[in-house]
Amino acid sequence: MLKRIYAAVLLLVFAQVSYAAWDGSVKIPKTVKTGGVEYYEITSPEELIGFLDSVTTANMGKPSLRAYLKNDIVFGADTSKLCSKRWVRSNRNEYFEGDFDGKGHTIYGLNAERSLFQIVGQGGGFVHDFNVANSSFGSDTAYMAAAVVTEMQSGLSNVNVINTDVRSGFIAGGVVARMLSPSDAQLAYILSCNMIGGSVKGGTYVGGVVGTAYGRIAGCSNSAKVTFVKNERVQPEYNIFVGGIAGDAEARDGIAIENSVNRGDVEMVSGASLSYAGGVVGFVLGSVTNLQNYGKVSAKTAFTCDTVSSDWQITLYVGGIAGSKHYRNYEESETRDFVNEGDVTAIVESALDEGILAVGGIFGENKNNAFRNALNKGTVKAYGSGKYRKVYAGGVIGYTAIYSNVRGYEKLGNRGNVSAEGPYRVWTGGIAGYLERATSPFLALSLSYNYGDVTGSVAEDPTEYGVLNVGGVLGYADGLSISDVYNRGKVIAKGKLNKGSSEVGGLVGFFNYSDRPISNSYSAAPVVKGDTLGGIYGYSGLSYSPINTYYDGSLANIATAGRFYYDATNSAECKKTTEDLQSENMVVLLNTTGGTVANRNLWTRRPDGYPVLKFDSLYKNDSAYFDMQQYAMPPSQADGDTLVYTISKAEELAAFLEMPRYFEKYGYKKIKVELASDIVMGRDTTLLAARQMSADTGYTSCLKADFDGKDHAIYGLNMSRAMFFCMDSGVVVQNLTIANSRFENDWGWSAAAVVISNGGTVRNVTVRNSLVRGGYSAGGIVANNHYAKYGIVLNSKNENTTVISSNISGGIAGESEGVLQSVRNSGRVYGRLAGGIVGKNAPYYIFNNSARLVSDAYNSGTVVATGEAPVAGGGIAGYSQLSVISGAFNTGLVEGSVNRGALMVGGVAGRIDSTTTLTGSGNWGRVHALNGEMVYAGGLAGRVDGNIMYDADGNGFGLLANVVFSFNYGPVTVKKASDESYAGGLIGIGKGITMQTDYNRGAVRNEANVANAITGGIGGLLDSVIIAQSYSYGDTLIGKKVGAVLYEPTGFFKFNHVMYASNIEDAYRVSSAAGTDSIVEPLSFEEMMYPSVMQLHPGFKNEKYVDNGCLPVFSYDTTSACAVTVVKDFFGDADEPYKVGYIVDVFYADSTLNPNDSGLTPVLPKPVVSLLQVEVSGRNVAVTGLLENRPVMVFDMRGRMVASVRFHGTSVNLMIPKSGRYLVRSGKQSRLIVVR
Repeated sequence: MLKRIYAAVLLLVFAQVSYAAWDGSVKIPKTVKTGGVEYYEITSPEELIGFLDSVTTANMGKPSLRAYLKNDIVFGADTSKLCSKRWVRSNRNEYFEGDFDGKGHTIYGLNAERSLFQIVGQGGGFVHDFNVANSSFGSDTAYMAAAVVTEMQSGLSNVNVINTDVRSGFIAGGVVARMLSPSDAQLAYILSCNMIGGSVKGGTYVGGVVGTAYGRIAGCSNSAKVTFVKNERVQPEYNIFVGGIAGDAEARDGIAIENSVNRGDVEMVSGASLSYAGGVVGFVLGSVTNLQNYGKVSAKTAFTCDTVSSDWQITLYVGGIAGSKHYRNYEESETRDFVNEGDVTAIVESALDEGILAVGGIFGENKNNAFRNALNKGTVKAYGSGKYRKVYAGGVIGYTAIYSNVRGYEKLGNRGNVSAEGPYRVWTGGIAGYLERATSPFLALSLSYNYGDVTGSVAEDPTEYGVLNVGGVLGYADGLSISDVYNRGKVIAKGKLNKGSSEVGGLVGFFNYSDRPISNSYSAAPVVKGDTLGGIYGYSGLSYSPINTYYDGSLANIATAGRFYYDATNSAECKKTTEDLQSENMVVLLNTTGGTVANRNLWTRRPDGYPVLKFDSLYKNDSAYFDMQQYAMPPSQADGDTLVYTISKAEELAAFLEMPRYFEKYGYKKIKVELASDIVMGRDTTLLAARQMSADTGYTSCLKADFDGKDHAIYGLNMSRAMFFCMDSGVVVQNLTIANSRFENDWGWSAAAVVISNGGTVRNVTVRNSLVRGGYSAGGIVANNHYAKYGIVLNSKNENTTVISSNISGGIAGESEGVLQSVRNSGRVYGRLAGGIVGKNAPYYIFNNSARLVSDAYNSGTVVATGEAPVAGGGIAGYSQLSVISGAFNTGLVEGSVNRGALMVGGVAGRIDSTTTLTGSGNWGRVHALNGEMVYAGGLAGRVDGNIMYDADGNGFGLLANVVFSFNYGPVTVKKASDESYAGGLIGIGKGITMQTDYNRGAVRNEANVANAITGGIGGLLDSVIIAQSYSYGDTLIGKKVGAVLYEPTGFFKFNHVMYASNIEDAYRVSSAAGTDSIVEPLSFEEMMYPSVMQLHPGFKNEKYVDNGCLPVFSYDTTSACAVTVVKDFFGDADEPYKVGYIVDVFYADSTLNPNDSGLTPVLPKPVVSLLQVEVSGRNVAVTGLLENRPVMVFDMRGRMVASVRFHGTSVNLMIPKSGRYLVRSGKQSRLIVVR
């Protein structure tokens, strides 16, 4: 899409058509009616000025005001000329709240003091779909300047400003000067707007797209040069913000900037006490995601004023993406996916002694939260003067502190050289200069690497006691833990401190106050140079040896730690040879934490090289996808007090999913969003969208609009959590199919296809051939079926969609406090509490007013329960408490295992707790308990813990768990247990249960080699139970202690008309139990036939039993076979890999290879391997690996085709006319190459 934009720009800039230049005259445009709506039709410069100067004034604040451009508008003598007549609008503070549609046309040559629109918004307003080219806006005396809007309080979409200069003495933005969101209900946004060429200059807030933003920026780009210009009216106490996209940005909550790219240089030379400069944004409060910068970022604070207070501090934050990034503690938004290729340089020259200089390839400073998935390839340089200046520099982050208990930094990479110099205290590292965090169980940094050389310097002859910490990964680390990192760059400290010595480490310069050592890491630094040197640490205050962490002693013949507080830190075991580190055995050690855990599959090895993390590769992941997600607001139409949006394009759906709050409009009681057609997010219906989107997770982000798919399908969605973060009460999502999509994250967040927290209704939704993988909870449709009040899921299906969680997972819902009715699942489910329909069906608070109903539910998918104990897996529910399961049937395998603790598996529920009713349900699925300490397995439920009510004499009289009118045919098998094992045809172990009219037809095998390997045809061990009009008939009951009905009842019991197979010797054993039985009798298979048993035992008769020509069954028991064994057991199918319906596009990273040691490895992080192979030799490009008669095309970075050929054999050669970067494409496959 970006290539098409730039191609169009060339036409706009260079096309020259002669016109009569605008002479300053004004004309009111005529009005026309279309579809009963009145529009102003603008055809000339005079009419445009007439509309902007007069019509908007007369209609200020009117939503009914609508206008459009009928054609291009040319102010100059031709399209390339700037008009000599300057348009000066009066500063009237007028609000435009209507709709201005440029219809894709261009305004050329406008020479204006102010923007086209002064203020857009307050109650509404939408400006969209046009270009401004070869124009000029603002002046040195203007307070705010921009091409399109001075103050945006509503919506701006799809506007390009091309080859245009914008200048202001204070606030300047290429498209918008200032964006403000009036309230939570009225949020401002800028979507898919681009500043292409030209320049933006300002004196306080300066941004390529917007000067200062309080709202949402998405899908925007800038290639203009962005410059801070000194203004004498800007005093030193002013704060300065300069960025390639925005000077500063703040989300009202949630995401501030996403999916945006800067290609223009950013320059700042300020005299302010506090300044921020970034390739994308100077300062940001809120989350940011998927940002890229390719322009140079250079910032200098030169402060020599002698009249200011001596206690002032001069502080400068500079980053390739953001100078400084702060995060509110209450937010749950994602901060991820960054690429910087621009060089970052920051200098402080000041007569004042105090202050901070923080510089990073991604962020100069990052506070309160970690981020993930970032790559820096630019050089980072920092120089700070001042007697007490603190200098922080890192390949990714200069300075960072994490105070919230969240997961730490993951998947950070640096390939640029890092250098920092200062007179006082200097911290520099390949990833971060300075990293500290409060005590937390989470790793602070993991899965990260550095290849750049890291250099820290102090000025000659420093006068104060200083610090110089230099590390291949971290300069300084405080109170944190690190795992799975490596360094391949030089680590050097220069200069002499006044007192003490520099600390230089292959991984960490100075490591202090951590209760956990570094683990699963290595350094292969070719040079470690300075005063105090260590292969791992320059200084270590840790009391532990590094765990499975090494350094290449062949390159740096030094100790593990240069200086240490505890002897244990300086372990000689860490020192290895190059041959050791480059061996296959080292990959095994890193993947298994020295052989103590199963293979984690994180590390691999390039041929004859060092180990690398698998994502450290030639291939771009979602974060670095080189084309931007485009956004568009769909058309809307009022229907009484309801506003209806109609989505027909992927760009429109992307806007809705990522920004649903922006669809809410003041003055309408109800918002509806509908699909007009199928939506394809990828390049076709099977290809996943290349970029991973994020649901809006702000505190006001719950969906308040009804969403109706109109029976259409969405293909190829790629989202980190779900389509929606939460749904308000009363909201309905319905009539939709989601196919070949992925909802996945590695960061512990819940995931689902539709919504994370559902307080509304999901109806008639199908999720097909997709993947849902999350952390705390994962569900095929919803993660948690509750938000403010309980949610409802009706008539919905999971068709072959795999659901995975390390904790709670369900084929339909991860957790539910609401209603799951008429639901179906055929997808695989993996989790600790795992259910074919719901993982955990229970209230968050015991006494809350929730429904907790699972009704008319069918599962045929495999359920695999595993993890940290307790583990529970069920064909319908993993764990069910204070709930009702009615009309629920399972045919899928339920299999569970746990190394320590309790395992509970059942054909319907793994565990039933408290006052729960299981009624009218059945199981045909196999139940396998593979391993555990305490194992409980049953054809219906592994474990049932009902409540027992007692009278005044202590006698039990009320049993509050009901298992009634239900059956099992599935074989139940326990393989191993280390402590105890209970297996039953219906229930493994339980208490406080009423069992009325149930039957078991499945075999029960308890193969555990423990004393308490107990097996029962109905239950293993039951405490205080009533069993009536029930039977068990199977040919196999195996265990060390076996009972045809149950091995032993305890507490009190009552049996009434309970039948069992005559081939089993004992019905049950009585020891300390007190109870009665009335007709507990063995019968042959023929005697158990319906006519026979009813004649022999009239009291056995129950209206639920029917005669289908075999044993008594229920009308909803669809079994047709009349045999002792109906379902045969087998093993192994749970180990088969799951399948998805989507294909993942693979793109090469835009990298310049180092012929000596690039650090790149051909490891695909994607499940689909492309066949296309490309080799470059000089200007000859050889392409192999495709089918015959397949065209191959080569494009330059502007999207122009420079060569093409069609395959007629096994390979083809193409000549490229000149050096540069090119994209080789054939069909759905592509490669990015560098021709030298």
